[in-house]
Amino acid sequence: MYDVLIIGGGLAGLTAGIHLSKAGKKVVLIEKKSFPQHKVCGEYVSNEVLQYLKNLGANPFDIGANAVQKFQLSAPSGKIVETELPLGGFGIRRYAFDEFLFKKAQETGVTVFEKMSVTEVQFKGDFFEINCQKGENFQAKIVLGSFGKRSNLDKSLNRGFFSQPTDYLGVKHFFEGKFPKDLVVLHNFDGGYCGAIQVEDKSISVAYLTKAAYLQKHGNLQKMEEALLYKNPILKQLFTTNKPLLKRPQTISNISFKSKEVVQNHILMIGDAAGMIPPVCGNGMAMGIHAAKMVSELVLSFLNGKIDRTVLEQTFEKQWRKAFGKRVFWGRQIQRFMGQPQLSELAIGTLSAIPKIFPTIIKKTHGQPI
Repeated sequence: MYDVLIIGGGLAGLTAGIHLSKAGKKVVLIEKKSFPQHKVCGEYVSNEVLQYLKNLGANPFDIGANAVQKFQLSAPSGKIVETELPLGGFGIRRYAFDEFLFKKAQETGVTVFEKMSVTEVQFKGDFFEINCQKGENFQAKIVLGSFGKRSNLDKSLNRGFFSQPTDYLGVKHFFEGKFPKDLVVLHNFDGGYCGAIQVEDKSISVAYLTKAAYLQKHGNLQKMEEALLYKNPILKQLFTTNKPLLKRPQTISNISFKSKEVVQNHILMIGDAAGMIPPVCGNGMAMGIHAAKMVSELVLSFLNGKIDRTVLEQTFEKQWRKAFGKRVFWGRQIQRFMGQPQLSELAIGTLSAIPKIFPTIIKKTHGQPI
């Protein structure tokens, strides 16, 4: 019998594991893949979670995270607007960040099982029974769901968003070349948007979001990129003057921005399993880490007998909505302008004419330091 079982070893799951184990709780984490893994994400993290990570003994700058203070946005025509980031942030590969937190989790006493898939979670009244693909069974007082954007477990839990169609496609490249160290960028193109940042190993992390239909239309990624992304002269230069570091780019499909249940079948969801802010906001990783802190504090109150399960679940859901509900809403509104040539040109023209509103818009999708 474990105090807490965490399904999924992303940033939220690993951070929660470290927090709870440091507090003396018996924690097990189950990850269907192995550490470390490259993941399709923007690899920018807001400084709102930096002090919390330091408090956990997991300062990302200990492994070379790259400090970022500026943000640049371009329209498909190549027109640029730039501003200072209100809080700043850092760039770090998920490959390195996940491995760093994985080792910290093990050091603090978290039991980790890799290459193991959870197939069923049953709530028995006072505890959970968890069954895995190869016949392994676990029991736990609390289960945290940190299994990412889309999982077979979502289907078995009959989560509403899983059956709703989505046409989004995410693509990730790494390049070797010159790129401003203190800058994170977001470049529009007809049909999507592309972010870039320098990360801890000095490579350039480049990720973009578009529609899967465009890939089907053009036949392969390179032809699609040449037809769509290269129309933005800044993106064309980024892709053609730097050296690719991956044999083939990474991709992820069926990305859903639909609302999700924060608590389902008494499982407390964190990270993308609880809800996903559009990548245009660059704040998904910070939200996952923030949610890990939030849920860990409440779980400790429950395990220490200060609150019951009903209060735990209701309070977590309220806190999640209060902390992230408006961010997700504003993220969806901002995403409507992205990848739309006329709208994005209009937006960037407005930001150029009234630069003071740019930091205000950024703050709508970011939180205060925790």
